[in-house]
Amino acid sequence: MFNKVIMDPGFQTLQSMYIHIKEFVPGTTSQIHGHQNPAMMYVIRGKGYDVQDGEKLEWAAGDVAVVKGGTVHYHVCTGDEPARVLIMKPKPLYLFLNLMFQRLLIPASKEPMPGWEGYKPEL
Repeated sequence: MFNKVIMDPGFQTLQSMYIHIKEFVPGTTSQIHGHQNPAMMYVIRGKGYDVQDGEKLEWAAGDVAVVKGGTVHYHVCTGDEPARVLIMKPKPLYLFLNLMFQRLLIPASKEPMPGWEGYKPEL
């Protein structure tokens, strides 16, 4: 799983949003986690699904997937190519309002997927 921050309040441009791009190689699962703020994922390429509080929600390139605030969730890439998603969330606003509960339940694997060793996305 790769991550690149696009917009952060520390950049001193937009104080209420946090925007980043994630890329998952085929067969990977993100960390299982939860946070109070919602998130909107625009799927740039690839396909996969999220599991939110046990409910499976499939997504593919061109879709917008919404992660509901307060859910325990994770993301899975199921396609033959890496999945790239643009994630936008009002996390800084939630932190300002002292709604900062977050929890990592199971971290993502640090081991590369077989066949994808050494892969570096062009982010």
